[in-house]
Amino acid sequence: MLKTLPKESRPREKLIQRGAKSLSDAELLAVMLRTGYAGKNVLSMAKELLAHFQSFAQLLNVSYEDVSHIKGLGMMKYTQICAMREIVERSLMHGLS
Repeated sequence: MLKTLPKESRPREKLIQRGAKSLSDAELLAVMLRTGYAGKNVLSMAKELLAHFQSFAQLLNVSYEDVSHIKGLGMMKYTQICAMREIVERSLMHGLS
């Protein structure tokens, strides 16, 4: 569990203390996904997802069929990933600075 990590090492707390730029890709994804599943904390799950899909770009382009077989990545987390992709696209369209 992330609760066993020192507070300054937990992704959410680290983001608040040091800013989003201080987080690794896995930590950013963990903040967005919020929870893991029984036996797997969210940070470990995020690392595995990034290793499996090799990049944020590939992860953001997956279909539900691409992820439905991955333990812990059900419809809820899939919709979070889809929403994140749309936020990124809209931000880029409107000149994210």
